[in-house]
Amino acid sequence: MQTASARERLTAAERDRSSGRVRRLATDARVAYLLADHVRARTVERLFGVPKGNQFLITLVALGMLANAARDKAGQAVAVPSRPSLADTAIGAALLRESAHGIAGPSSRDEPLFGTLVAVVVVGSALRPVVRSSAHGVRTVSHRVRVELDQRLGDLLAVYRGPRRERDATADAGSATSP
Repeated sequence: MQTASARERLTAAERDRSSGRVRRLATDARVAYLLADHVRARTVERLFGVPKGNQFLITLVALGMLANAARDKAGQAVAVPSRPSLADTAIGAALLRESAHGIAGPSSRDEPLFGTLVAVVVVGSALRPVVRSSAHGVRTVSHRVRVELDQRLGDLLAVYRGPRRERDATADAGSATSP
């Protein structure tokens, strides 16, 4: 079992170690700052011929210019890219055509309108889910309209639907018996 004095000595040693790390970190930061300041002062003195005591205004202007350039570059980085030029589009189309011929094989070069065929297949496969959901939507809406009309105008529509249904049924029966 540790005694209270042993725990206090251990805690004091840990405190000394952690404070030593903090002191070293602060010293390293101070050395880095002094080195950067020295490099800045020497650079300004060599570029503009201004002695170290009078460099504050030049440093301030340089920092402003640096911030402005960084803002412009950041704006360019997040800006929406412009449309591709005609030459870029032609290069992309040629690359796409050659890729399609490379996949389809050498006999595809002899086929007329091969590019059109590939484009129709690609667009068709991309639009298949849209067309399927649109057709389903049309069927659903037409069913809802019919149900709504049956509910609101059921008696009135029954008069008109009755003979037609009988006529359709007899026509279907007659066509099934005739050769």
